[in-house]
Amino acid sequence: MDDTLTVTKPLRAFLTEYHKNYVTERALVSQNQLLPRAGKRPEVMINKQFSRDVPNLLRINGHPCAGETPEDKIRFAYDNIVRAVDGNTEKAQRITLVANQNLGIFMYELLVKANSHRKDVVVMQVGEHHLDVRTMRRGIVIVFEALFRLQKNDSIELEGDVVKGFAKVDFVHKNVSFRFSKPKSS
Repeated sequence: MDDTLTVTKPLRAFLTEYHKNYVTERALVSQNQLLPRAGKRPEVMINKQFSRDVPNLLRINGHPCAGETPEDKIRFAYDNIVRAVDGNTEKAQRITLVANQNLGIFMYELLVKANSHRKDVVVMQVGEHHLDVRTMRRGIVIVFEALFRLQKNDSIELEGDVVKGFAKVDFVHKNVSFRFSKPKSS
């Protein structure tokens, strides 16, 4: 990716800002949902934002979450996260607070801020986006990829330059980076 904008932060600084803006009392990420015991599988308490986003947005190590039902996919994702953090369910819960659509919104807002000097365009999300939870022996890295369009204010047509966005929340090395490509004509 030919970067035009890169923002890097220590993980702790990112989490402070992220929680202040997205982990609020009324946010879905702050509301819990109980997945009841299913056979030998124990009950699991998970935040509603993560539950909502897993079936269509989340991947584990580049692959869609396995399972026939949304609940199966949620359990699959959560179980993989718990295994990657050596069974520490408290740490897994903290990771699910970030591993959701709000990370994409955070990225969108960074791009809006970076283009605030341009009064002729508005930033729009376009196309597919996805979030990949990469599990490793030493922990977890979350990667979010999305496409954005710099839409001309005076146009009713969907046209404008496309920007690729890439976010990496690295719980192993304790840093976060956001990269955006140079705008390319669509």
